[in-house]
Amino acid sequence: MNALPTERPFRLIRPTARTAPPQQQAWRRLDARLQQVIERFLADLSQPYYLKELAAAVQLCPRQLGRLFQQEIHFTPLQYLKRLRLEKAAELLRTTDDGIKEICGQIGCEDISQFGAAFKRVFGRTPRQYRQQRMRPT
Repeated sequence: MNALPTERPFRLIRPTARTAPPQQQAWRRLDARLQQVIERFLADLSQPYYLKELAAAVQLCPRQLGRLFQQEIHFTPLQYLKRLRLEKAAELLRTTDDGIKEICGQIGCEDISQFGAAFKRVFGRTPRQYRQQRMRPT
């Protein structure tokens, strides 16, 4: 997993019945083609995705899809996918006892060391430290 820009705040935009009203509004304002791509990501985070195929699915060229993502979300499609995967990994670390290697597989990451480095860049601690913090009584 490559480095994600950390200077920009990341707003996770996704369709769920449980989202807060501002997030629902952001989703509704999002271009329908971006909604399709994000829904595809969320349907199965473990799958490999290719920009050319994603763009073709929404009838855009790869460059147009990249620009659209940058304009509306401030990330490229693949940066957004990486962040979705890391957010899902954090959720799994908080809510399950699955091993880190197993979680890597669930989010489509084949290299556990790359996953650990990317996770630490985003969350400020390793996946193991993140999980241990969850287990501490507050």
